[in-house]
Amino acid sequence: MPLTYRLATPPDLPAHHAILTVCGEHMHRVQDMHHWHPYSPFEQWMQRVDPERVYGVYDGAWLIGTFNLNETPRPYQTAVAWQDAAHKAVYFGGFGLLPMRWGGGVGTEVMAEVDRLAQGAGYDALRFDGVASNAPLMRFYARLGYAQRGVSDLTAQGRHPVMNFERVFVTPR
Repeated sequence: MPLTYRLATPPDLPAHHAILTVCGEHMHRVQDMHHWHPYSPFEQWMQRVDPERVYGVYDGAWLIGTFNLNETPRPYQTAVAWQDAAHKAVYFGGFGLLPMRWGGGVGTEVMAEVDRLAQGAGYDALRFDGVASNAPLMRFYARLGYAQRGVSDLTAQGRHPVMNFERVFVTPR
């Protein structure tokens, strides 16, 4: 059965947050990665996302993943050397899949949908980040053709450095 995608409704938002919490716990225990552990409380997460642009990834009736889109960059993303800072961009984040669904092309399919959503909504570019020390994640985004735009060092905020990625949908000027 193909995956489907739908916008979350307010009663669904705690389930989306729970997926991210499970992903953080799994990465902490299995991969010794601590960037999402413990995951931020629901109220803090709600302050970072546009609740009207949180998407669910469904396999049949089952919510198996989540992501969000936002027109506002995170503060550190304003200093990134994007291809063209004037591009109308959307920022992708909060991407989590239940660990039992990792592998098998689900992430690739979700990223293709994110590209379609961004391009279909008239954005010039899709931008996001990933933990720079997560080598499998860096290879994944590189394999999908996202351009690396530089590392943001977030260690002063107690966070891991992140690699910023971009896909541009318009022809360069």
